[in-house]
Order: sequence, then structure tokens, then C-alpha cells
Amino acid sequence: MADTKENKPPRTFATGGGNATASGVTFQASVGASFAVSGLAETPIDPRLGLGQAVPVALRFETEAPVDDVLVELSSGGWVFVQGKNSLSSSESTDSELGKTCDEFIRLWELATKGSGQHGWDRSLQAGSDALLIAVGPQTSGTIKYDLASALDKNRSGALLTLTDPEKAILDRFRKLVQDVIAKRGDRAAGIHVEDVLPFVFVFTYDFGGPHRTAATAWLSNVLVQPSAAPAAFALLETECARRMSARDGASIKGVRALLASSGVAVKAPPQFERDIQTMRQRTLEVASRLAEFEKTRSGSENLTIKREASSAVVSAATIGSLVLIGDPGVGKSAIINDAARQMQAAGNEVVLLAVDQLDVGTQEGLSGHLGLLHPLVTVLANWPGAGPAYLFLDALDASRFAKSETLIRNIMREVMKLEGGRWRVVASIRTFDLLVGNEFKALFRDVPPDPNFVDQRFSSVRHVRVGEWTDDELAQLLAKIPSLATALELGGAKLADLAHVPFNTQLLVELLSDGTPAEQFGDLRSQAQLMDLYWNRRISPFGNEAVQCLRQTVSVMIDRNRMQARSVDAGAGTAQALDRMQQQGVLVSTNSGRDVAFRHHILFDYVAGRVLIDLEDQTSLKDRLKGSGSGLLLAPALSFALQHLWDSSDATRSAFWQGVCGLAGGPSVDPVARIATARVAAELPTVEGDMEGLLSMLRAHGADTAFECVKQVVGAMTIRLEDEVDEVALEPWAYLAEGLAPYVSSVAWPLRTLVATLLDRRDRDAKN
Repeated sequence: MADTKENKPPRTFATGGGNATASGVTFQASVGASFAVSGLAETPIDPRLGLGQAVPVALRFETEAPVDDVLVELSSGGWVFVQGKNSLSSSESTDSELGKTCDEFIRLWELATKGSGQHGWDRSLQAGSDALLIAVGPQTSGTIKYDLASALDKNRSGALLTLTDPEKAILDRFRKLVQDVIAKRGDRAAGIHVEDVLPFVFVFTYDFGGPHRTAATAWLSNVLVQPSAAPAAFALLETECARRMSARDGASIKGVRALLASSGVAVKAPPQFERDIQTMRQRTLEVASRLAEFEKTRSGSENLTIKREASSAVVSAATIGSLVLIGDPGVGKSAIINDAARQMQAAGNEVVLLAVDQLDVGTQEGLSGHLGLLHPLVTVLANWPGAGPAYLFLDALDASRFAKSETLIRNIMREVMKLEGGRWRVVASIRTFDLLVGNEFKALFRDVPPDPNFVDQRFSSVRHVRVGEWTDDELAQLLAKIPSLATALELGGAKLADLAHVPFNTQLLVELLSDGTPAEQFGDLRSQAQLMDLYWNRRISPFGNEAVQCLRQTVSVMIDRNRMQARSVDAGAGTAQALDRMQQQGVLVSTNSGRDVAFRHHILFDYVAGRVLIDLEDQTSLKDRLKGSGSGLLLAPALSFALQHLWDSSDATRSAFWQGVCGLAGGPSVDPVARIATARVAAELPTVEGDMEGLLSMLRAHGADTAFECVKQVVGAMTIRLEDEVDEVALEPWAYLAEGLAPYVSSVAWPLRTLVATLLDRRDRDAKN
């Protein structure tokens, strides 16, 4: 039988302790709880172990290691292997409790020497980093708790000449016992020398019915919001350690902190993180104050706020998990994310709110410096006190279209979502277009949409809430409060009413009315670009070329700096008082204590960039500008405004427009995002057959490859649009295009087939309805 047992594969999982007596388990649990207190207080582990400033970061119980009662992982990368014995007596037998403990030490040494580090502890033990601790209770014999403990200390320090007779006697017996265990294990322990092992062995006595409980609760009181709760909190830790021992489980100190908080024991932030946490709370208040402006519709001296239905959908979804808000520019994503953050905070949740467009960073260190943190943001969140759900709100992810910060923000979101315990959820906002081309952002939020009433079908596998325009009820509430706007919409007709459903457009209309613009002037508005033109004429044109030059410099500096802010001295250089006037007119706003300026809304940046920087007639220069890293994504919205202007200024055949579109959508060297954006605009604007004549004329006159490629891109964009907006696409121009493409079938076979199939499918669906 003995031979059979020896031939079995080595077993690393400990068999002792799992069936220990109730008193033994209680003692071991108390030992684990005392180490947990050291970790919570972030105080170095017992200095008698000689492990320097190492602090416990995690505990494991009844583990796969031979010394299995408690494994204490340290901040230094070291380990303390604890074998707990409530009562232990001296013995020379390898079958005694002391002999079994020595056997566990040797088996650990064997595995550690041969290990690969897979479990963390299974690598060669290192002096000053690791320790083997025999934790004994007050009922242990004096020979063990006094003489052996002191003898091991003196042996470790080389003070053998100071050994007392009892100490020398027990040290000799213990050395022989260890040697006997080595010999008993035969070849498995070959190469292990007792004098190598002894310096790692310590004996500590713990009396949790007396001084050690008092000491542990005193340390624990320092980390609790209510120090008087320390005795009950320590008892809770003992109970949890006992539970995890039964489950052969473990916990990080962060997990222990969360356990106390979830049990109603309020724990202070770790001392070195208190300042950072207060800094982030203050930053959240500042960002919330700035974003609150997006919740208001200013009419004269009044600031009007309309409760958005999407806000409730966001709050409800966020209680379950992370999500992304999407929507077109100007629909109110910033307002809704701020409102949702405020509601979460009012419900007692911890909230951190950041505006990505305010982060001039590309590295973790840069972000910490910008926010005024001593530690990385994710580390601060990981050490944030509390147990309930907590939320990181990130407004305007599309601002990270500047390549400098995109990777950083994406990595931060990923790391926050993976924090232990799943406490932190990420709620972010982004323009729909940016998510369409941002596959990595989509991957971060991969899941089922939480609310069928706020879904964009293009993102069926992305956990999102679609923020739309004003609902009819929301707009009706606003019109009831602003009679002049209601009058203007009545005079302007259906097209103006459609424009007014976009909150950003609504604000511009109200401001123009407040400026004294007659309501009749709104009647001819057919697009957001035309509304922006009216705004430009009212707020910018009166200040002449200096204002235009100031805005051009501002946009150029932002692009050069890769951020949505420009230094005030650069933006206003050489333009006299234009910078001040643009701020007075509400086009620009001061940020960073006056050192920087930003556009009041990203749409204003896009419009101004499209007006003063993008020249569709100079395709060579434009393509060069779009070649910069991330430039296509950055300038895609501005390109849309420029194309809309070209459409509005073209003749009935839209020939100038189609020449510009073909140069971008059909060009082989054009930034792919710019190409997509161009094709998307070209798919949205045609409403009558004549709108296609300019494109067909190019094919008849030139038959160039760029024109054929342009057709391919535009048809693809139109097909997607038809799938998304079945009831809003005029089919006549597309049928006319299909007919006009017939002579060129050899060059446009795929787009023509796609176009015809799409039109026939639409016809069949219309017939069924």
C-alpha cells in the first residue's frame, strides 16, 4: 500500500485544515482578518517578518499550496504562507502536528523550486520577500511560542551565541525534525538543505481574545468613517474569512473594502487616494456646470429646460450596465448625459463626469497631470470607497477623433469596465457617424440594446440608447413657453418645423428671434447649413474680415493642436478685438481660466471649418489636408457643411456639386472616412430627377474611372439610407439614375444591380402596404 501511495502523481492541494475543528477554523479566520486589516490600513506587514514596506494586497484561503491555511499576497510581489494552529506542542515525530507543518514547508519548497510561477507563489522563495509563518494561539506550549520563536529569530540574525539553553534545545530538535522530513521525502526533496529553509520560518503568537483583537480593531478604526464600528467590522471580516475558507476562495483587499461597504460599514478612501478622489469630485462639479448650459434653451433673459424622454431610458439602462448614447449632431446628447449623471448622483451613486473635448492628452501620465491626479484615473476609480454601482460618464467621445487621445480614452473605458467586482459602469456619448466608423468603440459596448424605443437598427449588437430630435410633445412644451418661436414655425412651414426638431437648431432660431430677426426670414430655410448661414450673417458678418480671420485661426490652431480648444493668444493674434467680439456673440467661449477658447458647440466648429478651411474647388489642397492622421474623421462633419453649401449654390443639374463629390468619393487616394462622409451627403440630398443630371453628364462626357467609383460609393450609401429611413427617401432621382446608367453597365454592373434590386424591393414593400 505504501508503494502504491508513493507512485501516485504529486498532489499540491492541501488536505489538512478543511475538516479542522470549529475553534481551529475560527483561529485561522481571525489570523486572515488581521492581515486584511493591515491591507485596509495600508500599513506594512508585521516588521518582525523583515519584509520591508510590503503591504497585503490579497488573501487566499485553503489554497492549492501545501502551506494552505492563508496565503497573503504582498504589494512587493512576495508571499506570506501561513499555517494556523490554535494549539501546538513540541514533538520530534514527523507524524505530529509540528511534523506535519514541517512536511508542508518542505513540500512547498519542492514545488516553489520547480514551479513556473503559474499560481504566483510557485517560484523560488526569496529572502526579504517571502516568509513561512506558523501562527499559533495562546494555548500553544511555551516551548513553541517563546523558545522556538526566539531561537528562529536568533538563527536568522546569526546571533547563535546568545541562545539560551531551552532555545538551543528546541532549535536543535526542530532542525532535526525538518531534516527527518527531508529524508522521509527521499528523492523528491533532493537538494533541499535545512539551513536554507530555517531562515524563512517564523512563529507568531496571536491572542484574539485579548491584545491582538484590540490591536486589529484599533487599526481598523482608522480606516472607517465611523471608528466605533471597528469591533463589529472585524467580526464581519472574521466571518467572511471563515466563509471563504470553506469555499477555498480568496479576495483582494479592494474586494474586502467593497465587502465592508456593501455590509453598511463605510470605509474611507485609501489615504494616498483621498486627494485624488476629492479632485475628481470637484472636476465632476465643474464639468456638470458647463454641460448644464446644453440643457437650457435661452430665450432673452430666460433659461428654459425641457425634460427629455431619452434621459429616463439612459438612467434605466445604466443601472444594469455600461452603454453608449448615440445621435446626430445637435440632438442634445451632452444635455442628456449631464441630466442622467445628475439623476444617478441624486440617487446616492458615485459619479465621475468628464468631457472628452476638454482632455488635451495622449498618455495615462498626461491625463493624470491634466486632471491634477497623483495616480492614473483607473487606479483612482479602483480605490474609490463604496460598494454600490458607480458611473464614469464621458461626454463627446467623438472629440477623441483626434488620434492623440482616441486610443487612451478607449483603453480607459476598457480598463474601467474590467475593474474587480464590476462596480463601475461607463456611460459615454458619441455622434452616430463616429460610431459607424469606430469599430473598436462598438466592440467595447457589444451587447443587446436595452430599450426598443431608443434603438438605431444599424447597431443591433451594441448596447446603446439613440438620442433623437425633440419629440412632438417635447417641442410642444417648448413652443408653449416661447410664443415667438411658435409663430415663426407657423410662418415657415413644414421644412422649418423639421429643422426646429433638432435642439441645436431650436436654440439658434430662438437666438436669432431674440436678436430681432423677423420671423418671415425663416420661411426660405431648407437646411441646417442655411440656418447656420443666417446665424453667420447675424453674429459674425457685422464684424468684417477680422472676425472671419479670427475664426479661421481658431479652427487652424485646434486642428494643429489636435484638440477642440485653442490658445487665446493664438486664436486672436492680429485680429484686434475680434476674439472678444466672437465671445460676446456666443460663437466662442472662454475655457481654462481664460487661457483657451472653444466653440460653444461642436457644430459651430464643423460649420466654421467647412466654411473657411475646406475649398471643394481646390481638390488637390483638400486631399492633402485630409491625409493627416485622423483628419478624415475630424473634418467629416465640416466636409458635410461644405458639400451642402455647394449643393445650394449649384445650378439645377447640380453639376458643380457632383464634380466635387466625384473628386472625393471617386478618388483613389482620398481618406476613406472622408469618402464615406461625402457619399453619405450625396445620398441624402437628391429629391428630384434633375438632381442627378450633373452626375450623368459627367459619365456621358468623360466616362472616367473616378465617376464610376463615385457611383459605386453613392449607391452604397443610398442603399444603407433606404434601409434606415424607408419612408423618407425620394425614389424618383434614383430610378432616373438607374436608367441613365444602363449604357455603362460594363463599368457599373455591381452598383447598378444593387440599385435596381433596392428599388424593386422598395416597390414591392410599398405595394404590400
